[in-house]
Amino acid sequence: MNQQQYYRWWQREDLCYQQGHLYFAGKAVEGLATQCGTPAFIYSAPRVQDNLLRLRTSLNQAGFAKRFSLYYAMKANRFAPLLAMLKQSGLCGIDACSPAEIELAVSCGFAPAEISFTASSLSTRDLDVITRYDGLCMNCDSLHAIHQWGQRKPHTTIGLRVNPGMGIGRVDNDKLQYAGSQTTKFGIYWQQFAEALAVAAQYNLEVDTIHFHTGCGYLTEQLHRLERIIAHCFCFIEKVGTIKYVNIGGGLGVPHLPADAPLDLERWTMVLQRQFGATDLHLRIEPGDYIVKDAGLLLLEKTFVEKKRGDHLCRCRRGVQHCSGACLLHPPLSAPASSLQPRAMHNQDSGGQYK
Repeated sequence: MNQQQYYRWWQREDLCYQQGHLYFAGKAVEGLATQCGTPAFIYSAPRVQDNLLRLRTSLNQAGFAKRFSLYYAMKANRFAPLLAMLKQSGLCGIDACSPAEIELAVSCGFAPAEISFTASSLSTRDLDVITRYDGLCMNCDSLHAIHQWGQRKPHTTIGLRVNPGMGIGRVDNDKLQYAGSQTTKFGIYWQQFAEALAVAAQYNLEVDTIHFHTGCGYLTEQLHRLERIIAHCFCFIEKVGTIKYVNIGGGLGVPHLPADAPLDLERWTMVLQRQFGATDLHLRIEPGDYIVKDAGLLLLEKTFVEKKRGDHLCRCRRGVQHCSGACLLHPPLSAPASSLQPRAMHNQDSGGQYK
């Protein structure tokens, strides 16, 4: 990849170079670094809202108006001002996976009925906390969880998180898949599903939701796997007979590399239309990375550059150790003039197209 390609592929209307200086959300990043100091993480609320609106628009256009709910997977970013902004927007609920996340979401204004809760390996203390919240959308992912919930909250409704034995992930990376040939802790397998229903019946629990979340970071090329997973999960839905909601989890990805094309939302919604269009099931979707991953910048201070074994290594002061392979390391606050030729921006609008 040449220098111009490196500086161009990730730019969009609200993240780009203007007259040689990097701008984000209409502000010069150099000025933000001076104002906030480094390291600092800065957010764009309009970008977060645009990402949510893009999903909502695509689902509405595909015929799912009033038949879907979005729940932001707050493990992607738990920053309280971000959560408060999401609540004020009215665009989504919250997907939580720990009692502390429930408490944080409620403190930011979300009602328990706006929270979808799914977690593994819940302790007695955890269950004592979450059962205080009436109206919570509870998804049990083990026989143990059903027993414990039933003992505390009989005659209520629950969801069951299932494991279809197949996963999905970025570039078919099995490390990003939560289900597959290898047994995992996530969800109830078909072999235990009848027993799970029997345990729910023991406590007069109505199962109204089937939940499955089988991987993360998938893009357009992996949509065929998503369709196979959904089709397979209908065996769980049909076995219950009282299902009103299907929670397909999250996992929607964003580009990481120049070769990555953005997730084609029209094709994504076509998968959902083929599988659910003829049903009256209500979809629940839990995007996380797709909502916030491209809506923030980590501002770092370069400490020094050193050559080792023929490679130039840039060392930064970032305040925390993190895996750089899981993030995009953006170029500096200014760029060579040769890299700043005018071009068409590549940014998704609310209609699902990049422009």
